Amino acid sequence: AKYTWRGFIEMDEPGVVPAGVTPVDFYSKRLVEAVENDDMEGALQALVKGADLKWRDEEGRTAMHAAASHGRGAMVAFLFQNGAEASVRDARNLLPVDLARAHDHQEVVRYLLK
Repeated sequence: AKYTWRGFIEMDEPGVVPAGVTPVDFYSKRLVEAVENDDMEGALQALVKGADLKWRDEEGRTAMHAAASHGRGAMVAFLFQNGAEASVRDARNLLPVDLARAHDHQEVVRYLLK
């Protein structure tokens, strides 16, 4: 096999998910933060721990919106490969491609329009 699964070392500090917050919400928010910070390892860990690619923040944006808005081409591809959709509109009725275009991230625009 080309790749060998070696699992993940538990990197969370004890009691990482705060009381009153679901693990899905917690790790989904972590996914968005990792995408915004171009932290591929953090994004992968959030997904492994249960982040929901359809989770939306207060503005109705998904991780794909964050990746497009910040011009994170590799993250856009990573999210697609893991099942994220680019056809989801946020609370302002904007698609991820609209955000990429507004921030002049032409490479991301081209990728999202393929």
